[in-house]
Amino acid sequence: MRRTEGLPTQPGWRELVMGEGLSYVDTVTPDGSVVSYWREGVSYQFDKAELDVVVPAAARLFAMFVEAGNYVIAHDLFGKLGVPDWAVPAIRELWKDPDGPTYPAPPGRYTPMLYGRFDLCPVLDHSGRLVGVKLFEYNADTPTSMPETALTQWNWFLRNGWDHSGNGQFNTLYEGLVEGWKHEVRKLRGITGRAVPVVHFACSSQERSGEDALNCGLMMEAAAEAGRQLAASGEPGFEVKFLYMCEIVRTGPVNDIGQPIGEQYFSDPDHKPIDVIFKLYPWEWVLQDEFGRSAVENMLLPDGTIWLEPLWKMLWSSKGILPVLWEVFKDRPEAEFLLEAYFEGEEPEGFRAGAVRKPLHGREGSNVTILIDGEPVEQGPKGYSGDGGEDGQFILQRYFPMPEFPSEREGAAYHPILGVFTVQEQPVALILREGTNRITNNLCYAVPHILTGLAG
Repeated sequence: MRRTEGLPTQPGWRELVMGEGLSYVDTVTPDGSVVSYWREGVSYQFDKAELDVVVPAAARLFAMFVEAGNYVIAHDLFGKLGVPDWAVPAIRELWKDPDGPTYPAPPGRYTPMLYGRFDLCPVLDHSGRLVGVKLFEYNADTPTSMPETALTQWNWFLRNGWDHSGNGQFNTLYEGLVEGWKHEVRKLRGITGRAVPVVHFACSSQERSGEDALNCGLMMEAAAEAGRQLAASGEPGFEVKFLYMCEIVRTGPVNDIGQPIGEQYFSDPDHKPIDVIFKLYPWEWVLQDEFGRSAVENMLLPDGTIWLEPLWKMLWSSKGILPVLWEVFKDRPEAEFLLEAYFEGEEPEGFRAGAVRKPLHGREGSNVTILIDGEPVEQGPKGYSGDGGEDGQFILQRYFPMPEFPSEREGAAYHPILGVFTVQEQPVALILREGTNRITNNLCYAVPHILTGLAG
């Protein structure tokens, strides 16, 4: 694994990148200056042997999360993961899978699941070769970085002439999403008998950079392509439709003070029922008010709305899953992919000598603190709504130094993190982010990668 900078860049590359969909390419720094979120003249290179370390590790981690989910359910650890008591019965019911021997689903029920993104720290040997990975976290509910992964870095690879013999890129995210949608719609139709004529897509209207809307848009286009391919093969296709979360209409009886009572249903502003919906909006936000309660009650009805990602993804997206993983796998070979982790207050004496304190819910490193000898040495940004701030629940994860790649041009050292996307249980793509801080935050850069030595 190596980092190369000073690569040739084409004139007008910023406009090209924005035209490809990365409209949030500009990042405003705390001092008011504007820097590019996308690294056009930098890349990381891996050979096939190094990729063959990353991909199986991600696949194995996915299976480990399934086992950890079973452990949470069996030991009733929902509260420790930040799940409200009233949502637990629904998660127990929806976790059941018709293909799963541990918690088989009742006839006629199927809960689709599409994608996620592992954030992995590369482990390098003394020569700089990637020989392992450590799990930092799993973005299981609302993973972003899809446009820069599927589109921007692939187009970068092509326009800069890297697509010659022996080079490649681990990047079938878009194709994987198309196949994933076809798989899920077919299963929904076959198991539940639903026609699935339309799939709705939603995100927040309050996110101003355009990041959520463009990630949601890429997912919607992949679904639309899946619908076209189904129709071309002689199966029923399906349409796609976008709306904001605030535009979802809840209908049903209410009491004298406007609180919902009885069965509630959801429709779009055109009064079309919402049968299946993909939402790029965290479940911990959805469940903050009566809308969330209605959504949870509705999803258990035979004709209730089906949500992607499913409600049970709360188990995996909570940082509380990290101590659970450690408890389950600490004495097994899979521990090589993990960092020791505990719920705060349950850590062994002296653990804070080198630990990372993380809230159960967060984004872009919010409210994360690195502790050395018990004292904070680096802190992430504040302000993620939904993580509870200092009053919320935290976990402690063993501090693991990220590798450093010095930049002679900039006089700084960069710390990369590997973002490995999965569709269903399969790893499908890689994107890197790097920053000069040890906590990956919203000021880090997205960096493309090249696989070398693939010929023969």
